[in-house]
Amino acid sequence: MRRLVGFVIAMVLLASCANSTTPGPGDTGQPTFAPEASTGPSTAPAISAEPSSVAEDDSGPTIKPLAVKAPPKGCVPTDQDRYVYNPARLQVVTACLQVTGIVAAIRMEADGDLHILIRLDRTYAHLLRPANQGEELGDLVVEPVCVRSISQADAVATCAADGDPIASLPASVGAHIWLQGRYVFDLQHGGWAELHPLYRWGAYGTTPPVGPTPRPTPRPTAGSGALAVRITSLTSPVSRGAFATIAAHTRASASCTIVVEYKSGPSQAAGLGPKTASSSGGVSWTWKVGSRTTVGSWPVTVTCRAGGSGASARATLVVR
Repeated sequence: MRRLVGFVIAMVLLASCANSTTPGPGDTGQPTFAPEASTGPSTAPAISAEPSSVAEDDSGPTIKPLAVKAPPKGCVPTDQDRYVYNPARLQVVTACLQVTGIVAAIRMEADGDLHILIRLDRTYAHLLRPANQGEELGDLVVEPVCVRSISQADAVATCAADGDPIASLPASVGAHIWLQGRYVFDLQHGGWAELHPLYRWGAYGTTPPVGPTPRPTPRPTAGSGALAVRITSLTSPVSRGAFATIAAHTRASASCTIVVEYKSGPSQAAGLGPKTASSSGGVSWTWKVGSRTTVGSWPVTVTCRAGGSGASARATLVVR
């Protein structure tokens, strides 16, 4: 009987071993679990990224436009934006913008403008563009127009028509000031940011004017008031053998003459003949200073006549 029981147990064990699977190569012998079938959409929360200032696409990074605040009350353009030569080179962003900062440098330009470099206060630093680095020293360029002598030929006629350029100019490097002007990108210089033209400025801490800027004094027109002549620009000093240009403003359509008085007498150079002022009152002459002209300071007189009256204005030409 014991032999029979032992035989049955042996058979049961043998059958059990026959039903097991022999591990194959790479089989760890550990149990595996199949993924459960999906029973519906995932309930995991979606993750969204906050928008940033730089976005990436197949063509590379793109920079979002600058967020420029609305101009403060009283930031009103003047007529100086009419006297920017070749205005197509500037991309206008805001008609009038106010900033504050430190005067870092002042440079004279051939077109009669000044380049005033402003080290912006931190509040306004976002207005700068990459092109403001380099020769602009990381500063904002501010340009009052037609305020200095002009030697750039294509700017002469534009400034000659400007009868009321900004009279008061920042002159102290290191001064902390506020400025208002037209905010633009100069496309001819890599798109650097400028206030061009400058409309007005004042010491930091003073209150900018509120409300519309008073209109400039009307320019003389034919038949209105006494005739007047005002010289608006002159190439001076000038080297012997170089060209000089003078521009003046008077009554529209006035007949004008010029006399350049050197040591040897009145100049007979080509380009110094009589001229008629434009419809805006502008008139200008360009002539060549003789290579043997005596070095020194010489008077230049512009005389205009209209409606039976006449007037003159004089400037000094320095020949070196």
